[in-house]
Amino acid sequence: MEALQEKDRWDLSGLYENDNRWREDFERLAVFPKEMEAFAGQLQDAKKLLTYLKKKDEADRLVQKLWNYAMLHADEDTSNMNYLSMRREMEGAVARIEAAGAFFVPELLALSDEKIAEMLEQEEELRVYTFALQSILRNRKHYLNAGEEKLLAYASECLSAPQNVSDILRGVDMKFPSIRDEKGEERELNEGSYPAFLMSTDRRVRKEAFESVLGTYTRLANTFGGLLISSVKNSVFNARIRNYATALECSLGEVNIPVEVYHTTIASIGKGIGALQKYIRLKKQILGLDELHMYDINVPLFELSEDYVSFDDAVVTIKEALQPLGEDYVEKFQEGIDSRWIDRYPRMGKVGGAYSAGCYDSVPYILLNYNGKQDDVLTLAHEMGHSMNTWYSTTNQPFVYAGYSLFCAEVASTTNEVIVSRHMFAKEKDPIKRMHLLALQLEQIRGNVFRQVMFAEFELYIHTQVEQGRTPMADELCAKWHELNEKYYGEALVVDAGIDAEWARVPHFYRDYYVYEYATGYAAASSFARMIMNGEEGVVERYKGFLKSGSSDDPIPMLRKAGVDLTTDKPFADVIAVFTELVDLLEAEYNSMKK
Repeated sequence: MEALQEKDRWDLSGLYENDNRWREDFERLAVFPKEMEAFAGQLQDAKKLLTYLKKKDEADRLVQKLWNYAMLHADEDTSNMNYLSMRREMEGAVARIEAAGAFFVPELLALSDEKIAEMLEQEEELRVYTFALQSILRNRKHYLNAGEEKLLAYASECLSAPQNVSDILRGVDMKFPSIRDEKGEERELNEGSYPAFLMSTDRRVRKEAFESVLGTYTRLANTFGGLLISSVKNSVFNARIRNYATALECSLGEVNIPVEVYHTTIASIGKGIGALQKYIRLKKQILGLDELHMYDINVPLFELSEDYVSFDDAVVTIKEALQPLGEDYVEKFQEGIDSRWIDRYPRMGKVGGAYSAGCYDSVPYILLNYNGKQDDVLTLAHEMGHSMNTWYSTTNQPFVYAGYSLFCAEVASTTNEVIVSRHMFAKEKDPIKRMHLLALQLEQIRGNVFRQVMFAEFELYIHTQVEQGRTPMADELCAKWHELNEKYYGEALVVDAGIDAEWARVPHFYRDYYVYEYATGYAAASSFARMIMNGEEGVVERYKGFLKSGSSDDPIPMLRKAGVDLTTDKPFADVIAVFTELVDLLEAEYNSMKK
């Protein structure tokens, strides 16, 4: 591990030089609610409408900047209560701004299409907002009057209570029994260390970690079940008062995704369960186990004294792999490294995992916990994919369209990851390392496609139960989770009873109908990666056009224009075909090695 240097830490001065400057801008934020409310009743005037939209953009840009500074510093050191307090202050400020602007949509919807067209004709600067306004107008029947919208905005903090409480319970209050590591020494177990223990080559350690963590969740299943069902009821409540038939229609309708895409995703990936089960059987064979249990499923298939890959070497490998995306892409990638977009290494108090963040008025930022393994190289490629998407979008779109939808968020990151993983495999000569890289690719698809679609089925089940007037208790949720694991993994895997409460570990279930987007994103990314690596004519230009588009169009037509149509089952069939090919290749290489 390299000694920590300044270049290893992100440079957040592009947001604010210090907390005092942050506080000055936070105080500025307080004036926006009153200034925005002053436009109520005046939006039928084109100049007033334009002025209001600019004012709202100004407020939102400031919110993004303030929020990112507080969040990124809080994640640098979770023991620093100052930044946690700043995040909480931002939550309240955002709720007040949303409440102040609650009149906007009802007042806009009171105007006829002819009136809107007339105002767009009158004010040239207003025309940049055309798509944003049309996105609101097409959902006329789903908005409430000004008073009701304001009430809902004020209630947003209350309605988010189930998620907030579950986060606190899961992240702060829950304590797991300690376990003995490979050397027999007692080790603390927490959510951050749990995945590493599940990858231990010592089966006893994996089993103890599994039973410790999921045993604790099982004991608290009724509490987590109550929180999750309350969150789902909030979702159903919101859908009903906004005149949607279901919460699914409401969630997808907000970004104009046809509900058929959700169902197509589940059905199409369901057709590939046989390939997943073949992989599980092969995994059992390679591990040499009489029984493959849930606590065995994440262990690496091959023991290898993996060479430490320095961060700088990882950058070189990624740049080599991404050459097909063009010189401008690779140069900007290197600029991000040199300009300290990244907080690279783990340290005491820093949050685990990895993510990309940033705002319109800053460079993108990446939190990593780089440990020098091959999958850390892929994580860097993944997060830089997000950041490159952010950079392309913010430099090519006005603020109103600079963000991109959650539906599109995983496409750019996963495209990078797929290209880099296949490049690493193609270069590798050592048979064990080649099989390890194949296994990494298979685990990407198992985790991002099959597992997330299983999650999506579970989420659909919960919402459907609530919409039918039922309140499933924890034992029913556990039974459904067990059933789905058996459906996906088949007879080759022992679905231990301990897994039944695993749903309680998934914070994504508090974001309505979000998890399926990992599968759609991976399917789209896999298609882009294949076309890019095959050198298909025009694909790089189309792909970069997608990266630059932000939210200037709906996600489905944006992806279709770039070459991937998620309203069909083709992208899903293609990713199943890739998965099947990888399983067959792993089996062939393994059998060849045994000879």
